[in-house]
Amino acid sequence: MALTLYYVNGFTTKEISAFLHESEGTIKSRISRAKKQLKNTYYLEGANLI
Repeated sequence: MALTLYYVNGFTTKEISAFLHESEGTIKSRISRAKKQLKNTYYLEGANLI
């Protein structure tokens, strides 16, 4: 959810942390982990298609 709010809706990490009642550090960590997971998933799937 944090990733969507950040990139699709354009909220700042501070706004997301207030909305989700989590610390800003937690939101930054969640965004980072989600980006890494997406990168690994799509990179591996893309490599298998070639």
